[in-house]
Amino acid sequence: MNAVQFIKLFMHHIRLTMGVGIMMAFLIYNSTKDTKPSYSTEGRVNTHIIAGYNPESQGSGNTDLVRVRAEMGNLLTMAESNETYDELSARLIAEIIMEGQSSKLIAPRGYDEFITALTPELADSLRDTASLEQTLANVQAMRDRGDANPLYELIHSKNDLVSLGQLKTIKITQEGRSDILLLKYSASDAGICQRTLEITIDIIKRRHKENKFGQSSNVVDYFRQATDQSFARLNGAESSLKSYMESNNVINYYEQTRFIAEKREDVNQQFDDERMKIAAADSVLRNLEQQMQAKVDLANVNQNILQTRDSLADLSARLMEIQLLQDSGMYRGQVSGLERAYGRLRNSIKEDGRRAYEIQVTPKGAEAEKLLEKWLLNVLSIEESRAKMKIIRERKKSFDEVYASFAPMGSRIKQLEREIGIREEDYLQNLHSLNMAILHQRSLMMSTDLTVVDDPFYPPKADPAQTMILVIVGFLAGFVLTLAVVIGMEYFDSTLKSPTTSAKMTGMEVIGAFPKFPPPVEKKWWMFWKKRSKIQYDKLKEKVTRWMLQSIKSDMNIRGLEYKQITIFLTSNRDKEGKTFVGQILAEKLRSFKINTVLLTPEPQADEEIEPETLIDRSYVHEYSVPPDFFHKQEVKDLFPNKAIDLSTYEFVIVELPALLDNPYPMAMLTRGDYTFLVGRANRTWSAADKTLLEKLSDPLIKKPYLIINGVQEDLLEGMIGDIPKKRSRVRRVFKRFVFLGFKSRSKI
Repeated sequence: MNAVQFIKLFMHHIRLTMGVGIMMAFLIYNSTKDTKPSYSTEGRVNTHIIAGYNPESQGSGNTDLVRVRAEMGNLLTMAESNETYDELSARLIAEIIMEGQSSKLIAPRGYDEFITALTPELADSLRDTASLEQTLANVQAMRDRGDANPLYELIHSKNDLVSLGQLKTIKITQEGRSDILLLKYSASDAGICQRTLEITIDIIKRRHKENKFGQSSNVVDYFRQATDQSFARLNGAESSLKSYMESNNVINYYEQTRFIAEKREDVNQQFDDERMKIAAADSVLRNLEQQMQAKVDLANVNQNILQTRDSLADLSARLMEIQLLQDSGMYRGQVSGLERAYGRLRNSIKEDGRRAYEIQVTPKGAEAEKLLEKWLLNVLSIEESRAKMKIIRERKKSFDEVYASFAPMGSRIKQLEREIGIREEDYLQNLHSLNMAILHQRSLMMSTDLTVVDDPFYPPKADPAQTMILVIVGFLAGFVLTLAVVIGMEYFDSTLKSPTTSAKMTGMEVIGAFPKFPPPVEKKWWMFWKKRSKIQYDKLKEKVTRWMLQSIKSDMNIRGLEYKQITIFLTSNRDKEGKTFVGQILAEKLRSFKINTVLLTPEPQADEEIEPETLIDRSYVHEYSVPPDFFHKQEVKDLFPNKAIDLSTYEFVIVELPALLDNPYPMAMLTRGDYTFLVGRANRTWSAADKTLLEKLSDPLIKKPYLIINGVQEDLLEGMIGDIPKKRSRVRRVFKRFVFLGFKSRSKI
C-alpha cells in the first residue's frame, strides 16, 4: 500500500474513524467531568548506600555494584511491601480519628466521606484522647480481627485517602544511579497528600533500620557472650598461676632459677679453691717441720699455740660467714671488732711460735726465724681454709635444698602458662570477632541512617485538570485504533476488490472492470448529511466501457477475428455477479458505434431478484428459457425463441449464461464461441470451488476465459484507466502532485 492508496483509504473511512474518536472523547469526558481535584507532592531520601562512608572498606575506593544493587532493590521492595501499606493506612486512620473534624490534616469534604464510611460510633470507640499510640493499637487490633467490620471494609475499599488501593499509587523510584529515593504521591486532599508521604518516609526509615539491626544484633550478642566467657576463663587460669607462685614464694621463676644456678656455681668454685689452698699449705707445712729440729719439750708452748689456733679458726669462720652473706653494712661494727680480735690472736700465736723457736734455736738463727714465719703462715692458711670450707658446705646444702624445691615447679608453671596462652588466644580470637561484628553493625548503622533531603511539601493548589488531555487522548486512541482496524482489514482482505488483485488470485486476464454506479437519487433538503459525490459517473462509465471494448478490439486483431461474426458468452460462477448489467452496457456501447449487436439473456426465475434495467431500447434484447437439456445445446440459434431471427445479420452476438455453479452449462456451445467472459463481484472471495470450475471450463476452450470485475471501488480503477473523472479542487491537485513527487507536473504544455 503506497501513500496515495493509504490517503484514499483514510478518506473513504474518515467518517467511521472520526465518529469512533469523537465517541471515545465524549465517553471519557462524561466519565471524568466530576473527578475530584488532585494534589501532588514529592520528597527525597538519601540512602547513603553508594556514596556513604563504610568503616569496613578501610578507605578502599572500590564499590561493590552487586551489593549496591541488592541493597537498593531490598530497600525498594521493603518500601513497597504490603506490611508498609498496612501500617501507613492504620496510622493515617488513627491520626484522622484523633484530629477529628476540626483538623487541619483533612478537608471537610474528605472527612465527611471518611467518617460516613467508618461511622461516628466506631470512630469514638477507637479514639483514645490521651494517646495516639493507643488509638493506633486499637485500629490495628480491629483491622486484624478479620471480620467484616466498617474499618476493614474502609481499608479495602476504593476510598481515595486511606484505602490500600489508593496508597499503593505512591511511586518510589531511584533517581538515576544516585543514592536518592524519589517519592511521589497524588491525592484528593492536600493535607493527607503531604502527611501520607511523611508517614511513608518515617516507616521506611524505621523498618530499614530494624531489618539491618536484626541481621547483626544476634551475631554481636553471641560474640560478646563468647568474649566474656573466654575472658573469665583467662582470668581463672591467671589466678591459678598467681596462687601457685604465691604459695611457693616465687616472684619470677626463670630469673630466680637463673640467679640460684649462678650462685651455686660460685659456691662450688669457692669450695674447690679453698680445698686447693689447704692441700698446698699442708704440703709446705710438712716440709718446714722436717727442716726444723725440736730441741726441747715444747708441750706447753704448743698447747698455747693450739688453743690460740682454735680461737683464730673460729674468728676466721665468723668473718667468712659475714663475707658470704654479702651484706657487710649490717655487721660493720662486728666485723671491726672481729678483725681487731683476729689481729691480737695472730700476734699471740706469733709470739708463742717465736718462743718455741728460741727454745729450739739453731746455729743459724736468722734462717730458723724465717722458717718459723713460713710455718706459721701455712698453719694459719690451713685453718682459715678449713673454716671457710665448713661454711661453704652448709651453703651448698642449702642450695641443694632450693634446687630440690624449684625442680618440680618448672613443669607445673609451664602447664599453667600453656593454659593461659590457650585461654588468651581464645579470648583474643573472640574479641577480634566481636570487634568485627561491632564494626559491621556500625557500618550498618551508618548505611541505614536514611536522611531526608527534601521534606514532602504542602501542595498549595490542585494539579491542572487532566480532563482535556484525557479527552484528546481518547479521541486519538479511538481514531488511531479504528484506522488501524481499517488498514488491517484492507491489508488482510482476500476479496477480488481490484483488477490487479483479482488477476493474481484467479490467474485470469482482466479484460474489463466496472465500478458500482449509484442509482440516481433526488437530493432533498433533509439529506444534508449525505455527501454529494464529486465523481462524474457518466464519464466514468463511458471510460471503463471504452477501455473494455478497446481491449476486445486489440485481441480480435491479434487473433484475426476482425472480419467475422463475434460470439461472446457472458457468465459467472455465482448469481448476482452483475453479468446482465455488464452485458447491457457492452451491447449498448457496441450499438452506439453502429455495430449490429444482439443480446440474449435467460428468463429470470420466480425467486430470482431482477437486476435494475439500464437500457431504454430493448429491441435487440431477447430472453430465452433454460430447458432441462440445456447442457446438450450445440448452437446459439437453438436458444432463440423466435426461430425466424437470422443471426448472420449481427456482427456481435452476446449470450448471457446462468451461474455455472448453480446451473448446467452447454460446454459444446462454449467451445464454438469466440470469447468467454467471466463476471465476478469485487467484494467476494475466490474459493476452491471457483478455482476448480475455472479449470474444468478452461480445458476444452481454445481461448481461456477473460475476467470482468464488477463493483470495483472507483479509486482502484486508476491503475487501469488512469485518472478517475471527478471535480478536483486546486488544493487537491497540488496535494496529489506532492504525494507523487510531481512538483513540476502540469495539465498542459
